[in-house]
Amino acid sequence: MTKLSAIGGFLLLLIPGISCGSQPLHKNISEESLVIKEIVQPVSVEIAQYYDSRKAVVIFTADDWCGKEAYHQAFINACEAARKNGVVVSPGILPRGLCKLNYPGLENNQWKDIQAQINKGLVCPASHSMSHRGKKYSYNEHGTSYEIEIGGSKKSIIDNLTLPLQNQFNSSEYMVAWIEPYGKSDAKILSTLAKNNYLVSRSTVLNQYRWAKWNNIYGLYHSDLTIDIASRNSLALLDSKFDNAYSRGLVYHVNIHPGKYDWVNDDKAVKHLGYIGNRKDVWYAGFGHAYMYHYLEDKVKPLIQTIKNAEQEIIVKISVPETERKKYGLSYPITYKVSIPSNWQGVHVYSQDGSDNDYMPMTEKTSSDFFNGIDAYRKNSTQNEVFISKGFPQTSNYFHLKLEKAGF
Repeated sequence: MTKLSAIGGFLLLLIPGISCGSQPLHKNISEESLVIKEIVQPVSVEIAQYYDSRKAVVIFTADDWCGKEAYHQAFINACEAARKNGVVVSPGILPRGLCKLNYPGLENNQWKDIQAQINKGLVCPASHSMSHRGKKYSYNEHGTSYEIEIGGSKKSIIDNLTLPLQNQFNSSEYMVAWIEPYGKSDAKILSTLAKNNYLVSRSTVLNQYRWAKWNNIYGLYHSDLTIDIASRNSLALLDSKFDNAYSRGLVYHVNIHPGKYDWVNDDKAVKHLGYIGNRKDVWYAGFGHAYMYHYLEDKVKPLIQTIKNAEQEIIVKISVPETERKKYGLSYPITYKVSIPSNWQGVHVYSQDGSDNDYMPMTEKTSSDFFNGIDAYRKNSTQNEVFISKGFPQTSNYFHLKLEKAGF
């Protein structure tokens, strides 16, 4: 009787009475056998919780970038200190200034300074409203409104700045993060945020270590902080809060008010950024970028289709609805954990944007490299998997990934 048997990763056709030579094909096979083809193992593709499957996350926000020159220079100090340590800063911008203190709005030359910081990298702007209304400063007085403060501030930032590529899609720019003036929100604020396609709003409540919860009523995330770099908090306390998040594999969200901080006489902020920064197993992300990633992983759940699964080659197609991209952009790279056959000693990864372009080789990285927010892949040979980080294309809502066995 003819039988099929799987041994050593190969499909064997066992046919009694048929000789394949004087030597058996496998020492454990007593019947003469004919190797038909190698067994193709199923492909497993899933989205990693964090970019590049990192251990923990650092989000660094900064409140009150306005036109007061001392505040303006303090924000530049914060950007430079963060960048030196590989930390992304998300400044909360106030286009018309800080109304409570009569601080002015941003001038053209100051917008240019902000743009210069964006161009240097590791700066991901957020809106902090148009003029910091709240408490006794109403959203509906002195020529402003909820729409101006929330939608208008977003438009002003986009009109005055060219945002990072991860904030762009199909020639439009997207800014999805809102920092609440005075750390407060209400139903009117939340509904206006939703109307203007914000994805996440941040309060000033402390001791949050996880992703923010999704608000089903308004359709956005409502985030708190882990800790604030303030005079009342010692360097030891700040470092211990990060250690807690890092050791548990959680999200560390630290905040600062650069304009209120003494950059000349107090080195606590610089030392803390040095302590938390430049770690190769930590994901450093802008506030909006982190929640673009999380929204895709948590809510959208991209469609992943296996197009080809052969002995030497795997091809998958990954897509998202265009309606989601038109709301939020969603161009920040997402990391996919892809299983590879155990007999692959190496792998090369290629990507194809849409279907009209050629496959292009992706950049390979290792766990010894420091990188964040780029398209790249990293092999995890001990687990027979590859971490592939890839953003959705600027003009398409899908892409293909091709994995080839090394030497193919």
